[in-house]
Amino acid sequence: MAEKDKPEKAGAKRTRTGVRPPKPPKAPKVKQGGNGAPAERPAEKRIERKPAAPVEQPSKARSKMERLRTYLKAVRAEVAPITWPTKQELRAATIVVIATLVVVTLYLYAVDQIMARVFQQIPR
Repeated sequence: MAEKDKPEKAGAKRTRTGVRPPKPPKAPKVKQGGNGAPAERPAEKRIERKPAAPVEQPSKARSKMERLRTYLKAVRAEVAPITWPTKQELRAATIVVIATLVVVTLYLYAVDQIMARVFQQIPR
């Protein structure tokens, strides 16, 4: 089917390079009151909100042991959902890191040796 024979989308205009999509519809105009300010909206439904539960503030009288216990409970709750890598995954990742380290080290050594020889050739 040739380019000319393809059906065009409704509202689309043809251009040199192809079919341009139709323009998006314009936003509706805001009705204005007598002084140029937006007209008042009809009354909206009010949503009743319940006051938030009060947050327990740490008191200065709490013992250090109680605060430490609370902290350790929070740490345990944070660490519990973590999925730790298996031995095989850990070994594979370690090998990748060490191999990358060796490659980057050799590259930097080679660049250093080349630059040293280049700078030795420059007369003082």
